[in-house]
Amino acid sequence: MWKIAVPVSIAAGFVIADAYQHNFFRLSRIYEEDFPARLYIYTQHPEGIATLDKTFKDIKEDFAPIRGKFESIQPATIYFDDPDRLVNRQDVRSVAGVFVPHSNKKLAEDFVKVHKQYEILDVPQLNTVKIVSPYRSMVSWYWLHRIVHSAIREYVQEHNLSKDPSELPLINISLHSKVETYIPYGKNVECLNISKIPKPMTRE
Repeated sequence: MWKIAVPVSIAAGFVIADAYQHNFFRLSRIYEEDFPARLYIYTQHPEGIATLDKTFKDIKEDFAPIRGKFESIQPATIYFDDPDRLVNRQDVRSVAGVFVPHSNKKLAEDFVKVHKQYEILDVPQLNTVKIVSPYRSMVSWYWLHRIVHSAIREYVQEHNLSKDPSELPLINISLHSKVETYIPYGKNVECLNISKIPKPMTRE
């Protein structure tokens, strides 16, 4: 029996060590910040969040020939459901794509003419709540979706920024070794309702 327990203990030790390395037992500061206006070039992600890596692999390949022409390009996911409210938390609706500055509008328009699965959203300035989290491994992904997303929604609730934070979209922007997470609230939020996927089943 102990022969099985030892490898499990070692694996658990690595997970705990990784958690400490990420400061997983202490959340980063959550604060309010304006989200600047920009363009979002995106595609629908019809499957659950567990397969987002594949969609972003396709996005990376599609943008590879022209990536260097953009002044700035930031991979980003927008989520449309609170997983804690769903029957199956993996069924969160999402779209995947990249944020680019308005100065790259012509490039963006030319790109979607060739790649018909993409659309462009002109995102206005938004009031948001923000948190920045480290990203170094799959443990980071688990921490982000299980802990960070819940914490930022709780902030919105506690500060009376929305009647129901579970109905607000959530934005993750992937940067080098970190993820910026935003929840927009108030004016202009409805412009982000761009998912074409049927709403998943929620808990009673």
